[in-house]
Amino acid sequence: MYPPSELRVAVVKQAFDPNDPDNAMFIAEVEECLGSAEMSLLAFEKDSGDLAHLNEAFRCFHNIKGISGFVNLSDFQELCHHAESLMEGARTGALEFKGSIADTVFRALDLLKDMVRLLKMSREDSPYETPSALRDVVAALKNHCMINSPLGEPGPSGPGEPKGGKPNKPGGRRCNGLQAGQPKGGSEPSVQPAVIDEVVRVSTKRLDALLDEIGELVIANSMVTQEVEGMGQAGSKLIQNVGRMNKIVRQLQELTMGMRMVSLEPTFNKLARVVRDLSHKKGVEVGLICDGGDTELDRKIVEFITNPLTHLIRNAIDHGIEKPDERKKLGKPAEGQIRLSAFHQGGSVAVRIEDDGRGLDKAQIVEKATELGIIRPNENLTDREILQLIFAPGFSTSQQVTDISGRGVGMDVVKRNIEGLRGKIDIQTQPGKGTTFTLWLPLTMAIIDGMIVTVGSQRFIVPSISIQEAFRPEPEDVKTVMGKGECIFIRGKLIPLYRLYTVLGLEGARTNPWESLVLVTYLSDGQCGILVDDLVGQQQVVVKPAGNLVDKLDFISGAAIMGDGRVALILDLSQVGRTKSRWADR
Repeated sequence: MYPPSELRVAVVKQAFDPNDPDNAMFIAEVEECLGSAEMSLLAFEKDSGDLAHLNEAFRCFHNIKGISGFVNLSDFQELCHHAESLMEGARTGALEFKGSIADTVFRALDLLKDMVRLLKMSREDSPYETPSALRDVVAALKNHCMINSPLGEPGPSGPGEPKGGKPNKPGGRRCNGLQAGQPKGGSEPSVQPAVIDEVVRVSTKRLDALLDEIGELVIANSMVTQEVEGMGQAGSKLIQNVGRMNKIVRQLQELTMGMRMVSLEPTFNKLARVVRDLSHKKGVEVGLICDGGDTELDRKIVEFITNPLTHLIRNAIDHGIEKPDERKKLGKPAEGQIRLSAFHQGGSVAVRIEDDGRGLDKAQIVEKATELGIIRPNENLTDREILQLIFAPGFSTSQQVTDISGRGVGMDVVKRNIEGLRGKIDIQTQPGKGTTFTLWLPLTMAIIDGMIVTVGSQRFIVPSISIQEAFRPEPEDVKTVMGKGECIFIRGKLIPLYRLYTVLGLEGARTNPWESLVLVTYLSDGQCGILVDDLVGQQQVVVKPAGNLVDKLDFISGAAIMGDGRVALILDLSQVGRTKSRWADR
């Protein structure tokens, strides 16, 4: 142990190749330990009587300190050593893990995350350097240790020993702070431990390359299938073999897609920390309940939704959850609740954020939107249209700007990111009861379930998640509303009708709606109908970049190669209604 009176801070400057297998393994192990330590510290802060959580966090820091020596990162060792010393004081009862002490340990954990990020960014021409904040964080850790111990020592047990002097068992994954397979009573397990699948770490670049090749295989297979099916009975044996190949390709495709799928649990764990920090900063009591963390999504989608979920959590705490005294007056528990849940529904995944706060004030939203010129005074809007106003850029009902929110940025980013993933977002609110945001997301960005539609001589693909229903209207269902344009009557209400051939500038399409099909969907401003000529069928397609020629068209989200070798564009219906021609005379 370093002398308590001396502040020793290791300063490291070295070339660190993150692509080296050993270094990549080190980064992965450290990130895993940091995630486990953060959840254990959050749990221990909530229930300081359960030392199992603190022991688990202690072991994580101790493991990081140990493996840092193999890559000569003495600053990691230094920081983890002093964090261990402070946690040891909590384990022995010398200090209480709350307030500034807990904040200091979380500062150390955040600094370790920053150091890992710097490691990932390091190159030969830009070597890794110890961040300047290390000295301040180590000083804060040592200061708490010295204040709470006359000799500045962490306690009777060494930094590598739990309370009671028994050494830690190295390695192994724990459950609730216990050694794997060990019952709480300390006796030997009565059954043999379950066999655990071995895990091999593979570069994400290799996985992405594998998926790209599988996508090419799917396209080539569909081309061969379509050509062989045209041979008729003369090639019946060949058709049978191609059908068998189709089954194998489909299984291979699903297996490869499964390799890209990751659970939402790590993302939910990060948000638990966000809730903890923001509730302390805002001065409110907030508990986070998570359900469905084992729900899996494409890795790229999980990466993209972290920021939108963070924005929604920030707004729930800053605008939704009331102060404890205000909640008591309203007959609510002093601690507010945010429930974060995920579940499968149909071919998509729903991620839901619910709070039991004050809810959204629709009158205030309308007043602010009118003041900002987003809507006209006295404009007649539905409840859904009013709630959608909060996604307008620069919109905020906050009376003052804080370091949490109030500048009118964030919610527009949420909507843009979700729509960029070919998803959608719904809002439900009840004054005094709370607000619920539901994000509807596709399972993957690489392969989608799509409906093939025709407009004139062209074929397009519409993601199945975007279509609520499809029907052929009667002549009397088509109406023209003054100042609005063409609408269609469905289930007792009028919804706007957009002719896709007008938006896309195509010729040769059917002009009579009662001879065509209407796809009912949701755009950014409510429910609407999209007029197409016909539906060809449903098909899984591999998403490809649309190319520079159509990248500037918001309503084109990608392209797919069909079985005949032709390219079909993938339409983003959430953007169709934003074109200038949507209310044009037909």
